[in-house]
Amino acid sequence: MIIRLAKKSDIWIIYNWVNQIDSIKNKLITKTKISRPEHKGWYENSLKNKNRYIWIVEEKHIALGQIRFDIDEEQKLCFIDIYIDKKHRKNNFGQKALYKAIELVKLNSSLNYCVALVLKSNLNSLKFFYSLGFSIYKSEYSYYDLRLTLKKK
Repeated sequence: MIIRLAKKSDIWIIYNWVNQIDSIKNKLITKTKISRPEHKGWYENSLKNKNRYIWIVEEKHIALGQIRFDIDEEQKLCFIDIYIDKKHRKNNFGQKALYKAIELVKLNSSLNYCVALVLKSNLNSLKFFYSLGFSIYKSEYSYYDLRLTLKKK
């Protein structure tokens, strides 16, 4: 399993993932399908954004999911978004891929934390992030702010 930076040609596979029912129901902000023109604009801007990293998770040249980090240099943290296609979730690809992405960020930045904002109703995501060492930083009305401290080696 590898992670690679997203490229222009990944636009529609990411579009399909973001519009999956299980993706939409677990989002904090966007609760409806995203239109093709809206996604196209967002994706083109994302590829130019120096504070956003989008990786594609692959196994044997088959795209399994995506990881996105949005970097906030002032607060020294990054926000995580991850989606692994439903049929590939039981193979721990998400954990392995996110671990690799975190290691890349640790090597190339001075960030202190990775942040995952997870709906309280999304027990699978909570278990997933706990398994990687994240813990609750604060609890809001409908979601948890989970954080992982990034320690330099």
